[in-house]
Amino acid sequence: MSYNLGSSVFTKKLVAEQIGDANNKVNDFYVDNLDVGLVKVVDNLEFENQISLIQPNDNRIRIGNLALDPTQPNDSIVIGNQGEVGPESVSVGSNSGCQGDNNISLGFIAGKLSDPPTSSVHNVSIGSYAGGGENPHQLQATNSVFIGYKAESNPSPGDVCNDAVCIGSQANVGSTIGCIAIGRQAVSTGTTSMAVGTTARSYGTNNVSLGNFAGSQSSTVGQDNICIGSTSGRVMSGPGARFNLIIGNTACGAGGTLSTSENIFIGTRANQFGATGGGNITLAVSGDANDASVNLGCNYEAITNNSVGIRAGSINGNRCISILNNQDNLSTHNNCILLGNAQSDNADQLILNNSSTTITPATTAPGMFVGQMRGVALGLGVGVMKYDTLTKEVVYSTT
Repeated sequence: MSYNLGSSVFTKKLVAEQIGDANNKVNDFYVDNLDVGLVKVVDNLEFENQISLIQPNDNRIRIGNLALDPTQPNDSIVIGNQGEVGPESVSVGSNSGCQGDNNISLGFIAGKLSDPPTSSVHNVSIGSYAGGGENPHQLQATNSVFIGYKAESNPSPGDVCNDAVCIGSQANVGSTIGCIAIGRQAVSTGTTSMAVGTTARSYGTNNVSLGNFAGSQSSTVGQDNICIGSTSGRVMSGPGARFNLIIGNTACGAGGTLSTSENIFIGTRANQFGATGGGNITLAVSGDANDASVNLGCNYEAITNNSVGIRAGSINGNRCISILNNQDNLSTHNNCILLGNAQSDNADQLILNNSSTTITPATTAPGMFVGQMRGVALGLGVGVMKYDTLTKEVVYSTT
């Protein structure tokens, strides 16, 4: 089969000479004058092998095998073998498209969304299998975008997807409202959640995951969590994990679990193995806070404490404060305050030390321990303390 277009293209007259049988199957089709904007003469002309069809008066264009389809809606374009299309829609690619309104499908088996009576409308699907291609006509989508190889390609029967953005090879949003998944194999399901990064995950409601491998791996995670950084927040699990802020590479992401709420973990490897209790705050590199603790520092952990400084913290003490401590524990005892280079294995002790020598009280009794106090020959008796009202210094008498 062959056809030729004449050199006079922009006229308002179409003259066709047909050489063939009475059924309009032609071997040669010669167009002498063609107005691209007003094609009014040729009516339901089918080329041999069903390669091309141009419908008059209703802005329908169809090119490809099985092209002749008198039911094709107005204002639609189909290019490709066995493509489907709805009103005011475009389908380009073999077996692409669906019957809903205002859809654009571009790619092999792309845009295979639900058909009437539950039509998908106002969607864009670009890429092989993008938009339901592996399980055709199962996803009911509205106002959504699917871009990338197999982006949202295998929905479950009955899935409903509204106002979603799914960009990336094998990215997935599933049955969702207002979710965004951007990145290779990124997943964002639920309501108004976002996952951006390679294999980033964001399940539930109002959760945000930014970074490669970021976000909870549990589909039952709670709401309003923010994870920023590579591998951050991966150990969050269960509906109790809510209102958490996790920032830093591998923060709350190396192992263990986090199933509690209202935690703030900021820093590389901050609470990397999760946490116990809720309301913890860690601002540290490789620091941990557990059971309603605050840890501002590096390396060690606070459990039911407030710790500030390098290696400040405790193993199990409760209601303790450690500031600028260069040791690693307050042991299992409670109600201790350590300021400076100090260590206590006892309860109810206050240690103030501004020297480089660690103070470790020898007694288990409650008490106050002070290092680096200046001695002055005051004649008050050896060891008697005095507060100098002029200099504001506390000294002790050496005589």
